[in-house]
Amino acid sequence: MRDFKRRKLVKSILYSPLTASLLLLAVFFVLHTVWNIFTTYQQTKQNYEIVREEYAELVDRKENIEERVGQLSTEQGVEAEIRNKFGFIKEGEEVIIIAEPPVGFENNVIEDSSKNTLNMFNFVFDMFR
Repeated sequence: MRDFKRRKLVKSILYSPLTASLLLLAVFFVLHTVWNIFTTYQQTKQNYEIVREEYAELVDRKENIEERVGQLSTEQGVEAEIRNKFGFIKEGEEVIIIAEPPVGFENNVIEDSSKNTLNMFNFVFDMFR
């Protein structure tokens, strides 16, 4: 009989609204903590990708700078850099300047040739009238 009363007491405590409320509250706190950890993980993952891309860009930039420094350590590299930046020439060299045609120049040539073609067709048609 004592066994039966003990089981009944345990059952009444386990199935009481207070116990269910406490368990529900504990589950809520656990889920809240898990959600916070998940959002922190997502932010960390995004930050990691951003830093990884920046690192790759910096490595490329470092390689380019090292390459340019290697080129500038030679006499030919220094000469090429001076020519590009300042436009210097050596003795005996000549400068050639290539100018672009005026803005509407090409269109006028096409229009003039089309006008000539139309005039030629008109002349031919006028002969047979």
